[in-house]
Amino acid sequence: MNERFRELVDTPAYPLATMAGCFTPDSLRSAGAIFLLGVRDAALEAWPRVREAGGTEDRGGVLSEIADDAPDVYTHTRWLEFVDVGAYQEEPEEGAWPNDLTKAAGVALYQIAYRLADAIFEDLAQADDDNAAETSEE
Repeated sequence: MNERFRELVDTPAYPLATMAGCFTPDSLRSAGAIFLLGVRDAALEAWPRVREAGGTEDRGGVLSEIADDAPDVYTHTRWLEFVDVGAYQEEPEEGAWPNDLTKAAGVALYQIAYRLADAIFEDLAQADDDNAAETSEE
């Protein structure tokens, strides 16, 4: 794996929030921080599979899987995540919000998780491209 992958393994929640375009969690151990770290870990785990496929694997499908699994299944924790990362600032990317408020919170968290995982994939792909360019120059 490239150096950027190793850096991301240790990246705390605050820079991840910036990558996701959401609010910074209240602390490094809050519900929102745990949410962002979970997305980071899932993206890093999926990256070798996406990378080995050479970009032909359904990246959107992998991103959707990561984002689907990101919000906590327990209502109370989901709402803690929602508030902690400022998901109330989200606008629905498709259609309207679900009528059920907890489902709407899940959709907002899904959008944040999707953006974060996508940003991680982009970051890693760029690092791979940079490494390949350096190798070819030698």
